[in-house]
Amino acid sequence: MYTNPKVCEDGSHVTCIWDRIRAKDPSMPVELSQREAVLSLQAGINYVGGYQAVADLDMEALLSKVRIPVLILAGGRDSLKGCVNPTAERLKHCDCTIKWLAEEAGTFACDTHPDAVADAIADWIQTIS
Repeated sequence: MYTNPKVCEDGSHVTCIWDRIRAKDPSMPVELSQREAVLSLQAGINYVGGYQAVADLDMEALLSKVRIPVLILAGGRDSLKGCVNPTAERLKHCDCTIKWLAEEAGTFACDTHPDAVADAIADWIQTIS
């Protein structure tokens, strides 16, 4: 399991975090990489706890309780794109819409494609109202 690297005198832990973040999406703006690196550094040893908390959830049980319309947005390069259809299949008791954003949209689509995200949400709201 990934953890933030031990703080090193030579600062190599910062490079390790930077490289991990850039590997997620090398085309993302450098400012976005900086934000994510700073957040990771601020989280310190608690970084992995956030991910572990999500992994420990009984998503099957939680998704079965959803009774309101749901919009799932994902880009073609999103690291979680493989979870989109399985998640939608578990939303059996609601109207679930999947909207695929641009093929080049990745993990940070809300930052890199804000207009497409806003348009998708606005269009979806029109269909449920």
